[in-house]
Amino acid sequence: MVQILRNQPLVGAVVTLALFACCGAANAIPCSAGSLVPSIDCQDGLSNNDFPAPDKVNMETFFGFNDWEYLQKWEGGSLDTNMDYGWTVTPPGASSTGNWEFDLSAWGDFEDIMIVLKSGNSDGTFFSGYLLDNMTMPTMGTWDTGGKAISHLTLYARGDSPPGGGGIPEPTSLSLIALAFLGAGYRRKRIIS
Repeated sequence: MVQILRNQPLVGAVVTLALFACCGAANAIPCSAGSLVPSIDCQDGLSNNDFPAPDKVNMETFFGFNDWEYLQKWEGGSLDTNMDYGWTVTPPGASSTGNWEFDLSAWGDFEDIMIVLKSGNSDGTFFSGYLLDNMTMPTMGTWDTGGKAISHLTLYARGDSPPGGGGIPEPTSLSLIALAFLGAGYRRKRIIS
């Protein structure tokens, strides 16, 4: 194979890129306690619970931050609400797989959002935090603990939303941007003529 790679640089480049892609993706593989999709990173907790919230995740500086805010917790079919962002989890009872969802408004208020998945002890891990992508701003997904029933899922957030709210632009903002482009196009046309 080495001989083939020497004779064909394009094949070598493709193989090298494939290896980097494989290794780069390894960092985003969900923690051993389960998986939560879509998430871009995962961190296991060092203690046996994420409560009291948000003290535990802040002491352990999840994803390098110690300013996480507790938003909502779903446990055993009931919702513990601190701030209402439409946090829903189905099915309503303890299960090893399910769906989660929250309102898009959370991305307008915060820069980062994390969901903690708490199940029983799995090889010394009791809970894991899953960081959501603040570029794609997901508001729904799934979880899978690999067969263990969950205790709870907790919604955390941190940081102010990015400048401009980080959410969907308002119609007024879009109108102003469109007017700016039209004005620039008109000015360019006048200069050319």
